[in-house]
Amino acid sequence: MRHVAVAAIVLVLAAGCGSSPRSATEHAKPASFADNVEVACLQRNGELRQLSHPRNQADFSGYIASMLNIVRYYRGQLDALHPAAGRHDFARYRRLLRADEASAVALLKAVRRKDRRAVGRLVARQRDRSALEQGLLRRLGVDC
Repeated sequence: MRHVAVAAIVLVLAAGCGSSPRSATEHAKPASFADNVEVACLQRNGELRQLSHPRNQADFSGYIASMLNIVRYYRGQLDALHPAAGRHDFARYRRLLRADEASAVALLKAVRRKDRRAVGRLVARQRDRSALEQGLLRRLGVDC
């Protein structure tokens, strides 16, 4: 169960962006919509990486709860943004994030129930959504 749980964490977070540092000249210009999304994404990923890795099921439950707080804050940051173009893609991306959040809640419940089958199913769904999310971010001009 522990290996499945660790794999689930990795896959739940796989939707996250990479880290690409920006130069000082890029920060000097006014932030575009894509820049704002990217900054929020990079902040979220940094916070997720700082979480302590779970050592047991109790730690894993706490880890998912902490991860949910970070993801919910990120979603709130995105809710404040309004793209001039790409509204359909952005709306779809936000819907996928809500699905990620619901999936993480379901994952937490499955781990607490020790339901390996449900954990595996949730991980597989997240893998599919992660690919969609990355494609939508690229369409929005976000490199993270």
